[in-house]
Amino acid sequence: MSNAQLLDDFMDRLKAENLVIVHRSMVRDVRRDDLSAYRRKVLRNRSLTCKQIADGELWGKIDAARVRQLVRQHCGPQEMFEAPYGEKRTITKVIRAGVERVARIRSIPWD
Repeated sequence: MSNAQLLDDFMDRLKAENLVIVHRSMVRDVRRDDLSAYRRKVLRNRSLTCKQIADGELWGKIDAARVRQLVRQHCGPQEMFEAPYGEKRTITKVIRAGVERVARIRSIPWD
């Protein structure tokens, strides 16, 4: 098969499936919309876990382990606390004001 024949077959297949090819700029970034919705949902809470901060990319694209390091470095005892998580475990939570303050320290724009 020649390239022209392959291209024609491909275009016919797209038409049969009611699909189109568009430029990237015309497609909405679904990941970004989901991230914005997640941020709004998480920021309604009074305190956030390290995983919530990392998943919402509130302090940039970092993982939960790096968030824990930043919490230990920048948050005082009045901005964080240990909450029970199961029978034997605890989880570190940061109050929203502490999250905002660390974002400003890291030069992350805050809404």
